[in-house]
Amino acid sequence: MLLSAALCYVGPDRLAVLDNSEKRPDLTFYEYFRRERRPLLTWTLIISAWTLFGVLIAVESFFRSRARGEPMSLASLVIWYLAWAGAWAIATPLILWLARRFPFNRAKWKSSLAIHLFASLAISWLASIAWNSAGQLLGYITPGTDVLFRRSIVTFVAFLHFDPYLYWIIIGLFYLIQQYQANRERELRASQLETQLAEARLQALEARLHPHFLFNALNTIAVLVRTERNAQAVRVVTGLGELLRHALDGVGSPFVPLKQEIEFIRRYLEIEQIRFGDRLQVEMDIESDVVDAQVPYLILQPLVENAIRHGIAYRAAAGRLRIAARREGERLRLTVEDDGPGLPQEGGASQRDGVGLSTTAARLEQLYGQEHQFSLENLPEGGVAADLALPFRLTPGELQRQA
Repeated sequence: MLLSAALCYVGPDRLAVLDNSEKRPDLTFYEYFRRERRPLLTWTLIISAWTLFGVLIAVESFFRSRARGEPMSLASLVIWYLAWAGAWAIATPLILWLARRFPFNRAKWKSSLAIHLFASLAISWLASIAWNSAGQLLGYITPGTDVLFRRSIVTFVAFLHFDPYLYWIIIGLFYLIQQYQANRERELRASQLETQLAEARLQALEARLHPHFLFNALNTIAVLVRTERNAQAVRVVTGLGELLRHALDGVGSPFVPLKQEIEFIRRYLEIEQIRFGDRLQVEMDIESDVVDAQVPYLILQPLVENAIRHGIAYRAAAGRLRIAARREGERLRLTVEDDGPGLPQEGGASQRDGVGLSTTAARLEQLYGQEHQFSLENLPEGGVAADLALPFRLTPGELQRQA
């Protein structure tokens, strides 16, 4: 059984007669095997498998003959059974072609069953002829065509419980492995589609951030122009150009080093500080061992913008903004805090669920699934903290440098 399974595995994979793009079941036997990419390896595996099978049966027969008190030569038995196994080895490619050419589908199962029944009996008959021919050459069977014919009929009938089943085992395992490969291909295609869908969603989410961020920056410029702070407006325009250049540097990759994200935030805050002046006080607490960690592209900007908009923009007094990054075991924790009025006790979270935060939450879910935590909570001393915990992973460049 194991040997037949090995032979069947050779069939659909190593006798890979067709490309995945050209799976035509109606090819002729010659066309089918002419497409074999590694014929030497294929035939080596088939012959080796059947040789092993024949030798094992010969050894079994040798010990059985000794148990009966009629010991036979082991070498002769090996040659004898190898002739039978050789017939099956030669027939194996034909069986595999028949399995593919005449499948058991709803439309053709009756005709396919008849063809396979006939083929299993015919190949068993030919194997019986090969067996008895070898027996004549070895001197165990009387020579002569008539004797060969009669003995072949007797052998064929005697082994009807065994030889045809070899054919059906090969057929069955062929279909089993073919189905397994088809399932693997479907799983691979599904995985590829999921990856493509995830990438498309991420690109769409990132695309939402760019016009949203740009709109807010342009709104800042408009406010400065209306209040006749033209020099500051020019500085914002210049800073916006630098900011957009940094933003475009991250396009095409969902992850960037944290230090790049921090640099982007610094430039963004430079623009906001022109708008708010002394009313915006910024504190950065970035631990040195996390600057090379990879984080999602533009992950901090929506959190910082949200803190400024709700925690500082509507206050006459100065407001504090704190950005922190630290490592906690195998996790990277990012925090953006403000000392503003905080979230209302009932339904307050929705007041800060704008485009930036909702997009950030969707991106994190897409990138990390259950591996991340994202919360927006009131601080005991007042204000709001946006807390984000991600798996700590170094950028590929840093991993190569450390290696």
